[in-house]
Amino acid sequence: MNTVILGGGSAGTSVAFFLRKLDKEMNITIIEKTKNLEYSPCAMPYVVSGEIAPREKIFLFDEGYYLDNRITVRRNTSALSIERQQKRVVLSDGCSIQYDKLIIATGSYPIVPGIKGIEHAIPFRSIADMDELIKKMGHSSRIAIIGAGLVGTELAYALSMTGKKVVIVENKERVLSGMLDSRMSEMVQKDMLERGVEINKGVSISEILPGRLECGKTILYDTLLYCTGFKANDALAVDAGLSTNNGIIVDDFLKTSDPDIYACGDCALTKNIVTGMSEPCMLGSNAVRQAKAIARGITGDDGCFNGHVNATITRLGNIYVGSVGITEEKVLLLGMRPISAIYSGKVRSEYYPSDECITCFLLSDADGRILGGQIVSGSNVSGWISTLSLAITSRMTVKELSLLETCYNPASASINDPLVSAAEIILSKIAAYSK
Repeated sequence: MNTVILGGGSAGTSVAFFLRKLDKEMNITIIEKTKNLEYSPCAMPYVVSGEIAPREKIFLFDEGYYLDNRITVRRNTSALSIERQQKRVVLSDGCSIQYDKLIIATGSYPIVPGIKGIEHAIPFRSIADMDELIKKMGHSSRIAIIGAGLVGTELAYALSMTGKKVVIVENKERVLSGMLDSRMSEMVQKDMLERGVEINKGVSISEILPGRLECGKTILYDTLLYCTGFKANDALAVDAGLSTNNGIIVDDFLKTSDPDIYACGDCALTKNIVTGMSEPCMLGSNAVRQAKAIARGITGDDGCFNGHVNATITRLGNIYVGSVGITEEKVLLLGMRPISAIYSGKVRSEYYPSDECITCFLLSDADGRILGGQIVSGSNVSGWISTLSLAITSRMTVKELSLLETCYNPASASINDPLVSAAEIILSKIAAYSK
C-alpha cells in the first residue's frame, strides 16, 4: 500500500510514525513544502525568551530517524493538486505520486489583519518567522504585538523576559479572550502589567507606518508583530472538490468526502464534544490524537476519533494557565443558562511553607453537566485540566465531580481539591435555584 501524507508538521509526521509502528511494509511518503523536518511551534516562544537553546532542540527527529523507519520525506516540494480519479498528487517539482490512501495535514496559516500598512509587521507562525524576530531583537528595544490571544500573550511574556519593552494592541476587551472569561483574564493581565507589559485593549488600528501605528493614539515600535489567529489551509481540498467549510469536513473516522482521503491537524474540522459543532482544533495534542486514529483506521483497527474539548495549557512567566471546554461567554452565545463558580486557595496545605495559590473557574449548565473550566496558578495546572478534560468528555456532572476521590499530602496537594470545591459551590447554587 502506498500512503502519501501532505504536510510534515505534527499531524502529518505523527501519522507516518504511527503507521510504521502498525505496518512494517507500507510505503509511506511525506510531502513537505519547506526545508524543515518536524519541529515544535509551541516551543518557539521559549526559544525567543532564551529558555530553550540552541534552537535546534525543538526539532523532534533528525533525518536518520526517518531513514531508520523507512519513511520518505520530500522536502521543498509542494502539492499542487489532487487528481482523485487517478489517485495521484501533482507536485511542484514536475513529478506526481500515486496513492492508495492520502492524508491531508496541511496545517493552517496566519490571518493577516486588514489594516493599512500591515506589510510593516511580521507574523509569528513558523520557525522562519521566529528566526526573523530573533534577528530583529538585536536592534529593537520596543516591540509591539497586534493580538493578545494565546500566541501573542506567550510571545509578550517571552520578549519581556529578555528585557524588551513590550506593547500589546488588542481589539477585544481582554487578553486571552478565546481561552478565559473576564475574571480569569484579569489575573493574567494584572501579572502582565506588573511585568511592565503595556496593554491597549478594545482599540482598532487605523494605520501602520514605519516605526509607529495609529489606534486613537500613536504607539511607537522598533519591531511589530501580528498574532491575530490562524485559518485552516484547505485550498488543496477545495480545488479537489472535497467537502469544506473554512476547513476540511471529516467524519468520525477523519475521512473526507472521499473515503480514501483523510484530513487531520489544523486543516480538519472535528466535533467539539461540548457544543456538537464541527470546528478546527488547532492544538498539537489533538493533532497527535487524530494521527493515531487515522493510523488505526488505515491498518484495519477502530479509527474512531471521539472529538475534542480544547484542553489548553501554557506557562506565562511564573504563572500557569489552563482552560478546557467552552467559556461562559460562549455558553451565553449558544443561548444556554450557565452556572459558574470560582474557588481560590493554596495549592498545598495552609500550614505548609509555600505561597503557591490556585484559582479555579468551573462552569456547568442548569442540569449540572460540566461545560468548561479555567485555572490560573503558581503551580503546574496540567493535571487539573486533564481531569476536567476527562470529566467533560465523559459528560460528568458537578455532582459526580464533587464525589471524586483526590490525593492529599501537605507538601503536594491540599486536602480541599480546587475542582471538587468549585463543583460543591455550583451544587449549592443549583440547589438554591431549585427552591
